[in-house]
Amino acid sequence: MSTVVILGILLIATICDMRKGKIPNVLILVALILGPVIRYSNEGFSGVLCGMLEMMLLLFAGGLMYKIRVIGAGDVKLFCALTLAIGIQRTGMIVLFSATLGAFFAVFLFVKEGILWRRILYFANFVMDCVDSKELKHYGKDSPRINFCIFIFAGAIIEEIMFMMGRLGWF
Repeated sequence: MSTVVILGILLIATICDMRKGKIPNVLILVALILGPVIRYSNEGFSGVLCGMLEMMLLLFAGGLMYKIRVIGAGDVKLFCALTLAIGIQRTGMIVLFSATLGAFFAVFLFVKEGILWRRILYFANFVMDCVDSKELKHYGKDSPRINFCIFIFAGAIIEEIMFMMGRLGWF
């Protein structure tokens, strides 16, 4: 049941992100309210407390990614809600899968538009500029905008399939 709720929230978030370029805060609030309920049903009160600590850790890491504009605020909040519901280990797998899918899509997009090498050089200059100035800067205002939530949704589906296969002893 919790899988249906989580994937339902992610599907709604993806539709909103694709249509308006934003994940509604009301949806994030619903996810943050349901997260402890889901966690409590699986792990009890200690799981909820652990989930809150894990969420704070992810909020810090996600906040750094948002600060340089690599990821949107709604995506960070969505990852936090996921962490509260299913834990940092499973959310970490979703982050890994969604980032991988997003990277493949970005490379495809850059190759299609003939700007792959320009984007690689831009990234290298961005990293060197951050190292030289010893501060985090915004990644780029001219970067193509990619609605990342669709990759979060796809990553969650992949993670859920792998999680279920592991429970069935297939891994």
